Amino acid sequence: MSKNVDRDKKRQEIMHAALILFSDKGFESASMAQVAVKAGIGKGTIYEYFNTKEELFLLALKNWLDGLCETGCKHVAHVSDPLERLRAYLNETMQDLVKDPRSLAIRIGAHQMFATHRKWLNKAGGLQLLLKDVFQSTSDMLLECVDKGVLQPRVKQQAPMIAINIFAFLDGISMRYCLLEGEMDLLAHVNLFLDDLFFSLRI
Repeated sequence: MSKNVDRDKKRQEIMHAALILFSDKGFESASMAQVAVKAGIGKGTIYEYFNTKEELFLLALKNWLDGLCETGCKHVAHVSDPLERLRAYLNETMQDLVKDPRSLAIRIGAHQMFATHRKWLNKAGGLQLLLKDVFQSTSDMLLECVDKGVLQPRVKQQAPMIAINIFAFLDGISMRYCLLEGEMDLLAHVNLFLDDLFFSLRI
């Protein structure tokens, strides 16, 4: 195994350890030293991979979100109807909240970081960097719906904005789900929103 492969593997291990700690302790309480211990490396070694805790959390969160996006796309690839594939994809991304309580804590930690480190995040690319692949895959499915005559032509110009609005809703409803400690049917709310959205955009 090459040194580059070893380094990439260790980088992934550090990001995984960081997400666990950030979800358990919160962004502010978790330290780089604790992440290093969790990842099984020296306290100084972690800085060979990530310059700051903010950078580590941002990249670990992006890595996690990209994984959700990739998994979601694979799970719905068999759905032939492009609009139903989009619905299945969005449901798949939300299923993680229902199946894995830690993902709720990760999202809460992300909001905490966004609120307290806004200037740094904006400089680093912020939400656009984090959600680039998620927005792109959603936009691509919307465009496919237009090309196949399922959605109105205006969607072609508005696809990026619609994708952002979809995930703004999903973000808000997931936080509501968290505040209610799971005492609501998350997917029912998601699909009610999608029913109304798709109805308004259909030809």
